[in-house]
Amino acid sequence: MIKRCLFLALTFLSCSPDREETIETRIVPKPGSIEESELTKLETKVYFMSSNECELVQSSYDQTDIDESIDQANLILLSAGLEIDVIEYRNFNTQLGQAFCDFYHGGDTSGQTIAALKALLPPTDKTTFNVILIKESRSTGVYLGESRTVVMGEIDNRKDPLELIDHGTVLAHEFGHALGLAHNNIAGNLMGRKSHEDQPTHEVTDLTDNQIQAIQNQAIKGPVDFDSFSGKGVVQ
Repeated sequence: MIKRCLFLALTFLSCSPDREETIETRIVPKPGSIEESELTKLETKVYFMSSNECELVQSSYDQTDIDESIDQANLILLSAGLEIDVIEYRNFNTQLGQAFCDFYHGGDTSGQTIAALKALLPPTDKTTFNVILIKESRSTGVYLGESRTVVMGEIDNRKDPLELIDHGTVLAHEFGHALGLAHNNIAGNLMGRKSHEDQPTHEVTDLTDNQIQAIQNQAIKGPVDFDSFSGKGVVQ
């Protein structure tokens, strides 16, 4: 589907970490459901990207925005006894913003865009899950296994109307990839190929028993090292 086709060197400047903090559990299980003590925490670091050169990179999200998306994602992952647990927020300013914009607008293959996107990423902790927020993307979300990173675009310019985008569901979908799930063609399934379904994103949230078992097992090991578009992983 998407293939990496170039490599770019990168340098990052860290902004003042005024968004950094450790936060507590957000989801309170309903009576009779999985108790909080039984949830497997997916330790996650969130990076807000910025660039003085490229508006497409400049994230407009703040902590409240991403927390809302994480809350929605956790309501889906709760069925598997999992919870995204943010342990750190960071700001990153990249000097490769213009290079990303050039490839984004001029590249005629998705591989070029992904390669430019990978070059933007800050050094990440491969023992945790990582979420990188940028302004605009050709895909609302993508999981890049080498850096254990979910890249979230606030705007997916392929979708119309934009109201169909539910960033919480997309985040849960990409965490599904990070936990080893592949795409499938099951209507209503969280990992379904949404381009093949005539459904709003927020209605695509189901997980099969096999998928739940697979991500529970993988959560103990940590994020997988292959990309969401590699074709690897549990399908159903």
